[in-house]
Amino acid sequence: MKLSDLRTDSDDILAQRMVKGFYVAVDRTFRWNGRTWYKTTKQMVVPSDRFGIAGPSDFKGVELGTQWQLPVAWVYGGLESAPTYEIDAEHKRVRAAGKIAHFVPIQLTTETLEVNGTTYLGLKDGKWVKRTQVRMTNPGSPPEGLKPNERWLDVNLTQQTLVLYDGTQPVYATLISSGKSSKIKEKDHSTPTGTWRIREKHITTTMDGDGTAAGDLPYSIEDVPYVMYFYRSYAVHGAFWHRNYGVQMSHGCVNLSPLDAKRLFFFAEPQLPSGWHGVWSSSAHPGSWVVVHE
Repeated sequence: MKLSDLRTDSDDILAQRMVKGFYVAVDRTFRWNGRTWYKTTKQMVVPSDRFGIAGPSDFKGVELGTQWQLPVAWVYGGLESAPTYEIDAEHKRVRAAGKIAHFVPIQLTTETLEVNGTTYLGLKDGKWVKRTQVRMTNPGSPPEGLKPNERWLDVNLTQQTLVLYDGTQPVYATLISSGKSSKIKEKDHSTPTGTWRIREKHITTTMDGDGTAAGDLPYSIEDVPYVMYFYRSYAVHGAFWHRNYGVQMSHGCVNLSPLDAKRLFFFAEPQLPSGWHGVWSSSAHPGSWVVVHE
């Protein structure tokens, strides 16, 4: 099925049909003929009883500086929490010592321990957490030719983390959701690796497509927030339709929580002039670097 298939029976009343995975931006709600309807920001009308309301996540990363420093980690995925441990390294004894809740930031040290084949990461309070139960920041090298105080984004696909830099100084860290990877070429949505500059920024935009992988349904999401395109149709942007940050979820873009996307959007270059909805980079005002690596 393709987007064009959903418009085959359109007429003066029906614009198109929709499938699961479509999101509309609502301008207002009204009653007509005994039914509640949404009027969208694109001047379309849809029945409210066919939609659920998307509730965005309140997750956000951490400002780096006095309280938080790299490396930082988070419990992610389907875990509600992860246990912490006290370890007697000499005798290889491990004892449960508490829990850390899902998405709560964890200040790590640079210490690691391996006990009975399991790797543990050191916490600032002297306890330990299993390496497999957290996503941790692990930035790569800065882009070649980086100028002093030039802003850039480091995206680690293996760890599903992002670190925002002002020159060589890390200033913000958080979780991402990159493209779903697959060894089957027809189902692979992997986010490409490389170094690019942000090409254009939009407060919101519509993202839609037929889905490039076998078995994908068409999708359409209105008012995707805080979008920064850096390579072809790949962008860093907010995702209000899921809360699974730290896990591959997208068609190839770098998903962030809406609060994180807003933080990055107004930090990264080019700056958005007051009252504008979007802006393109130029030779006079180049976009911030985006470094994507494994």
